[in-house]
Amino acid sequence: LTNEWSIEEYGELLKIGGGKERMTKYFNDVGWPSSVSEENRKDFVKELHLLKTDLFNEVVDSGAVPIRPGVARLIDEALANDIKVAVCSTSSDKAVTNIVRKLLGEERLKRIPIFAGDVVEKKKPSPDIYLLAANTLELDPKRCWVV
Repeated sequence: LTNEWSIEEYGELLKIGGGKERMTKYFNDVGWPSSVSEENRKDFVKELHLLKTDLFNEVVDSGAVPIRPGVARLIDEALANDIKVAVCSTSSDKAVTNIVRKLLGEERLKRIPIFAGDVVEKKKPSPDIYLLAANTLELDPKRCWVV
């Protein structure tokens, strides 16, 4: 593939929740590679997304992705005060777990449940992933913060 998204194009595509959904929309708009038949499109996107996740994890593992200032402190203070903390993302579980492990460390990872991947049907901006976390952690969604 020779497709490359510009910053502006990616900004527009980010309005679509979910990486596989984003890729599907992109190819529906610009045209599918001639080597991909209509019946193989879903498998093609799934494989392409897995490759993208592997490449992203290599970047994370290299240390090139820094944690945002204050995030570790905020999590540590919440955990120290018995405030439940979770990570919610509709990115793949593999990628999210790797980010948490690499940027926050194994000890924090053990204490923070991750809700990620295709565990909900509707992706962000739908609140489904957050509602799943709140329900699983037995929390009132109205008392939860998303950072």
